[in-house]
Amino acid sequence: VPLEYMLATGFLQPKDITLALERRGDIPLVKEKQ
Repeated sequence: VPLEYMLATGFLQPKDITLALERRGDIPLVKEKQ
């Protein structure tokens, strides 16, 4: 199940999506913002 789907259905909160993608290393920009 795509993360976008889980986010759209409210299954995951945006912060959970961010943390999950951060662990996968898909969003290097997130670490820069923090």
